[in-house]
Amino acid sequence: MDYKVSVLIVCYNQEKYIKKALESVLSQKVNFNYEIVVCDDCSSDRTFNILQEYKSKLGSKLNLIRNYKNLGITLNYKNGFKNCKGEYIAVLEGDDYWIQKSKLKRQVSFLESNRDCSLVFNKIVLDYGDEKINNLIYPFNDIRKKFSARELVRSNFIQNFSCCMYRKSSIRKLRESIYDMVVYDWMFNMAVAQFGLIGYIPNYMTSHRILKSGLWSGKSKMENLQMISKCIDQYDSFFKYKYRKEFSQNKQEVLQALRRLVMVNENG
Repeated sequence: MDYKVSVLIVCYNQEKYIKKALESVLSQKVNFNYEIVVCDDCSSDRTFNILQEYKSKLGSKLNLIRNYKNLGITLNYKNGFKNCKGEYIAVLEGDDYWIQKSKLKRQVSFLESNRDCSLVFNKIVLDYGDEKINNLIYPFNDIRKKFSARELVRSNFIQNFSCCMYRKSSIRKLRESIYDMVVYDWMFNMAVAQFGLIGYIPNYMTSHRILKSGLWSGKSKMENLQMISKCIDQYDSFFKYKYRKEFSQNKQEVLQALRRLVMVNENG
């Protein structure tokens, strides 16, 4: 079967959240065929058992893949993207969920109408458990609908994988060496944006959970800043210093934030 969209769900030990993620996909109102590709990174809880229950219900609509050893987030994504058959790929992390039933349809419509874009994203809501907050600051007004890779290098205004849809043809053009680094949404989106503009739909259609167990939110601010500093150097090299000015500005801001944090800790 030909699929217009592949929904890629990557997960690891997310038994509490995977059902809501899947149900938010199944609730989508679409007029095209889509598949769900789930890559479980050798979960040690009941995540895979829950996925098997959905597989028994959905059959071939759900392509369930299990890594028999833990590969880590970057290689799990690589494996997932490789197994997607759709013309477009929408990502949903296993602890996030979509909050608009028209999310897939609207993003497909955008990419169909804007052939100069290699990806499209929407606004996200932060889910802290008891509280849902629309407090992310987007550094532009809602009139703009397209952005360049250079703008994303300067400021990670997308901020999440689960709000993105990509052209599979653009992902197939990525250099294999991208998966040799620690790759989160910022780096991946900068790389895909080498093949087209970044589209924007100014509606809240994705909810992103902020969890103590999260790969990012589970670390301290200092740990995250130290990791960003290291990654910036790798990313700058990957792009062959095409964005040296922007990455240098980012690095200086990160180092300044680290110094302020150290001073606070010393005085605290």
